[in-house]
Amino acid sequence: MDNLRSIASKATPIEFSQIEPLSSPVRIVSDRDRLRKTNISKLLDLSLEMLGIMGLDGYFEQLTPVWEECLGFSRDELQAKPWMSWIDDEDIALTRKHIKRLLDGEAPTVTFQNHVICKNGDRKLLQWQVIFCTDSKLLYAKLQESKNRNKRHHATDITSFKDDEVRFRNLVEGIKDFGIYLLDKRGLILTWNLGAESIGGWSAREMIGKPFRLLFTPDLIDRGKPEELLKLAAKTGSSEYENWQLRRDGKQFWGYFAISALKNENGKLVGFAVVMQDKTLQHKIEEALQDAYEEMEERIAARTAALEQNNKKLSDEIRVRKRTELYLKQSKASLKHQAQQLQNTLRTLQQTQAQLVHNEKMLSLGQLVAGIAHEINNPVNFIHGNIGYVKNYVEDLLELIKSYQACYPNPPENLQEILEEIDFEFIQSDVSNILASMNVGTQRIIKIVDSLRNFSRHDEAQVKKVDIHEGIESTLVILSHQLTIGNKTPIEAVKKYCKLPKVECYASQINQVLMHILQNAIDALTEKFQTLQDYASPTIWIETETQGKSILIQIKDNGVGMNAEVCQRVFDPFFTTKPVGQGTGLGLSTSYQIVVERHRGRLTCVSTPGEGMKLTIEIPIEQPSHG
Repeated sequence: MDNLRSIASKATPIEFSQIEPLSSPVRIVSDRDRLRKTNISKLLDLSLEMLGIMGLDGYFEQLTPVWEECLGFSRDELQAKPWMSWIDDEDIALTRKHIKRLLDGEAPTVTFQNHVICKNGDRKLLQWQVIFCTDSKLLYAKLQESKNRNKRHHATDITSFKDDEVRFRNLVEGIKDFGIYLLDKRGLILTWNLGAESIGGWSAREMIGKPFRLLFTPDLIDRGKPEELLKLAAKTGSSEYENWQLRRDGKQFWGYFAISALKNENGKLVGFAVVMQDKTLQHKIEEALQDAYEEMEERIAARTAALEQNNKKLSDEIRVRKRTELYLKQSKASLKHQAQQLQNTLRTLQQTQAQLVHNEKMLSLGQLVAGIAHEINNPVNFIHGNIGYVKNYVEDLLELIKSYQACYPNPPENLQEILEEIDFEFIQSDVSNILASMNVGTQRIIKIVDSLRNFSRHDEAQVKKVDIHEGIESTLVILSHQLTIGNKTPIEAVKKYCKLPKVECYASQINQVLMHILQNAIDALTEKFQTLQDYASPTIWIETETQGKSILIQIKDNGVGMNAEVCQRVFDPFFTTKPVGQGTGLGLSTSYQIVVERHRGRLTCVSTPGEGMKLTIEIPIEQPSHG
């Protein structure tokens, strides 16, 4: 807008008769006019302000949709007649006087008020701010409806009108993430920015002048909560509150309010500043996490009670067996054998409990991950989809500035100081890099979200045909942050994929197996690197192939490896080579059950100390019960 004003200040005086309305009621639109409209119509259609472009023939060139809302006429109706024909007869003379001052070069911009006739016959008092561009021979106007509805005034020059409310509105009106608005000391809304519109659903036109309590639910209004918050802020300087609040459509959102009292230099209360934030998503996530935690605690308590009951039964059985020993005088060897059987049974129960708890945790984690991935996916797609538009808009704006610079190579001194202060040349060269980085970042987030959703597959509880390679890639993406040892040495993942058919399996369980095996490989490589400082090539090899009616997945590392005795026990429950507190011994045991028992496949291990380990997963392409 400042650039346009600078241009208007250099305008060549033009006779005011050029903007007199044409006598003919029919508007003749040239090809040049149509082209001009096409170039800016999309930009104006996005505006939330009341903007207008007028030609020197006396007609509107372009209008924003707000005109239709304000006056009730369609844009075609408004553009079919001279624009001054919509102004009240008593205000036309003074309106022409201000426009003539602008065209004669007496002022770079004029600001005035007049009454405009609405379709329903009402008269609305509007404030105009107009500049003139000599290049395009067009008048550019920004309007807003005056709040002074009780007094009738002719058009007056208000260019000197400045107060705290206007400065506050100009500062915050473009902020969209937070609702920021002012209240007078009675609690009536004075300003309403775009963030407040987005959160509450009400436009500034609907809310200005309305009481602050409209945002609260009826029960809170009945309890006097809005007035209580304002009284507290007036007394202590500020107050905060969060609870369910109302939107325009009647739906509720979890709103956070921070209210600050505004006082003049004498310490007298003049109003309030309110910051409003929509925390619905955060509140729902916290509730979901709490519910999941409580449900898990209940399940663990129930399984613990069942185990204690089983242990009690076992204890009773032991006492019975001892009494039987006394009565039947069985041999000592027989009693030891029975005791060993009981110990094995107890161990089996403990293993079963641990595996059940582990499986429940994995299931809950998968559901949570899938839910969070879904919630992240939508806003990321919105951001990613709009980066291209932002890039085009920025390029158009930079091109427009270059055109101005070409037309005015010697700008005023104050404008030149601003260009140097903001380092405009650096901005021109760096903005494309910033947008490109944003695009790469959103693509990365989308890839991670897709990997999380593919890995969890919480909604695929039945056997389905899936792409095994897709599961491997998703698992690698999730573990990508661990593929660096000590933030310096990267772990290389070498993939050699053969063309595989889709495999019938429980997808989430196979992904769990891949996660356990790859995690063990990363741990083995990290342990070897910490032991051997000259070890500089940690690598994981992943190969796939078909073998008859099965597919093979081989995962090999060049980590610490293990001897044959340890290798034979890696699939035993609770067996681990890691220090206490770093491993449960359930990862490979659970993987063995999933591959062998659930999928009727094979899981084998080959390892050499100091050279690494290779695990081979063999799964039938079609499960027997589905083939």
